[in-house]
Amino acid sequence: MRNIFLFFICVMTAFSCSVTKYVADGEMLLDNVKIVSHKSKSNEDKARLYLSQMPNSRWFGLMRVPLLIYSSSGRDSTKWVNRTLRKLGEEPVVCSRNRCEQSKSNIAQMLRDNGYLHATVDYECREVKKKRAEVVYF
Repeated sequence: MRNIFLFFICVMTAFSCSVTKYVADGEMLLDNVKIVSHKSKSNEDKARLYLSQMPNSRWFGLMRVPLLIYSSSGRDSTKWVNRTLRKLGEEPVVCSRNRCEQSKSNIAQMLRDNGYLHATVDYECREVKKKRAEVVYF
């Protein structure tokens, strides 16, 4: 019974943290990156290697535990606990237009190198939720 109670408290604590706590106003957390190709699925898989920015890592494809650990730290960086949580965690990845443009040119170069001479790449950065963005490369 005690273990179930502790597990419940841990889960509630993890979900109570806002992962956008350290994302500044006017910026958005990179939530997801999608690649859409008209030709083949293999091009989408290859293009992932050429992305300049990827969203925060997920454990078991479900939760961003390192981001939750980072977000659970306080704003006072002089305290030992806050510094330790930040070192253990993963800083939020902010969606950057410059990095999206870099990824766009990297993918276009990869396609040209693979024989698609007139291939064009475009991207769309859209807000999914408050302070969360999704980037789709076409």
